Amino acid sequence: MLDELRDDDAVRLVMLGGVLRRNYQSLVGSLTEQALRQVSADLLFLSCTGVRPNGHVVDNMAVEAP
Repeated sequence: MLDELRDDDAVRLVMLGGVLRRNYQSLVGSLTEQALRQVSADLLFLSCTGVRPNGHVVDNMAVEAP
């Protein structure tokens, strides 16, 4: 997402802290979780493995699940 939006002046881009998982291009860990608690956003891109019909979000990566 950073690579796509970094040069767009119309976008205010906020990146969360955490440990970079280079293979997956994701940030994980307690720093990321703490940062999410402090953010209010109009639009959020957050990935997961899937969403169940009842709306529960699921992930099969223990480090990303929290």
